[in-house]
Amino acid sequence: MPGEVQQLTPDDLEKLEVFPLPESGRITLLRNRADNEYLLDCSDVSGTDLKRMENFYERMEGAFHSFRFESRTHKFPHCRFAQGAVNFVWNRNSCGVRLGLVVLPPYTT
Repeated sequence: MPGEVQQLTPDDLEKLEVFPLPESGRITLLRNRADNEYLLDCSDVSGTDLKRMENFYERMEGAFHSFRFESRTHKFPHCRFAQGAVNFVWNRNSCGVRLGLVVLPPYTT
């Protein structure tokens, strides 16, 4: 039906790009006020890791495109970035970023 939001199929979900978790630094995933909102705090990451995350954010066009998030503790097969400005912090000794994630149905923790 026109204007109806379609649920992604398992095949569609499998085709989504996976968020590139940094290999360096500290990564913390915190639940926000809503059950489906999280804050991903990446601190003391390398410049290489930060650039990969920044490139991914740009490919997703901010909150426009969906992706998958997979860590040791959480798997979200369908999510997007939250609305709002993102500040990628570039320092000589340590880099970091905080990214809001919105988990979309279907989702599991």
